[in-house]
Amino acid sequence: MPMKQIKIKLKQTQPGNLPYVVMYHGKHRYRFLIDTGSTSTWIDPQCICQFLFEGEISHSRKNEFGEEKQIFPATLRLKPMNGNFKDFEAPKFRAEFICERLTNLDDMNACIKEPLHGILGMDFLRDNCMKVDLKNLELIA
Repeated sequence: MPMKQIKIKLKQTQPGNLPYVVMYHGKHRYRFLIDTGSTSTWIDPQCICQFLFEGEISHSRKNEFGEEKQIFPATLRLKPMNGNFKDFEAPKFRAEFICERLTNLDDMNACIKEPLHGILGMDFLRDNCMKVDLKNLELIA
């Protein structure tokens, strides 16, 4: 039996900007930019201390620039459109974060009310079989 598609509404800081998605890890809420041009998934070091990596061990791998980086695995939840955590078991997705200061996020965060915490790149989208529908601003899992 095929699994039901889950659609998650994407948001934009301004029309025409890259979309972002709100994700949850434990009780914490994070905003991640969806960037299909990035091969890796990144998280800002300032919020890494809030992440509890469920006892998983970090490892290293090379990023798209050939630099060796420390990778932190985590499980994140997405809140589906019209979904409520009280009556819906939110789907879980695996992510492997590179923890590094992202100056382009600093620039964007200076212009918006709620900060972005990182970037979900193509590795996350591919590994979790997700599609991005920019026309309708939806992430489809």
